[in-house]
Amino acid sequence: MAVAAEAACERTKKTYTSAACPVLFVDDVLRASAPTAITQVELCGVVVTRLLMDSKVVFGVDDGTGVVECVLWMPRAKAGGGNGIPVEWNAFKRASEAVDRLGRIIRVRGKLSKYQGNLQVQAKSVQRLSDGNTELVQWRDARLCREHIGIAKAAGS
Repeated sequence: MAVAAEAACERTKKTYTSAACPVLFVDDVLRASAPTAITQVELCGVVVTRLLMDSKVVFGVDDGTGVVECVLWMPRAKAGGGNGIPVEWNAFKRASEAVDRLGRIIRVRGKLSKYQGNLQVQAKSVQRLSDGNTELVQWRDARLCREHIGIAKAAGS
């Protein structure tokens, strides 16, 4: 089982600032109230809230273990590519379209942070998932990563 857990964690490592991005459950993120070695996370769940603001999109993701607030910031204006549109705007547009409707299944990768005493995910990547089986694979990987990195299990999970 340890080999499978290591393999799952290796499959899910993503590098933003040379830090691993483990696949986690929302309740793992919510219980990480004290500063931990986990700063980058990957979550999969259903969009249950969405609020479009001037400079960001705030949305809630529910994976069945809890709901976490995620924030997707609009990029600052910069010089663009050949068509005058910055690459960051195209990525923001795709990500915001992924959360444009409640009930969509998405994968969020980003930085774990605190705002006004509440944990949230500063989304770097948001992907709409069209295959419901992807969520099941995410659950399996999250369970294996939870065991591998030593996160205490919540009651009933």
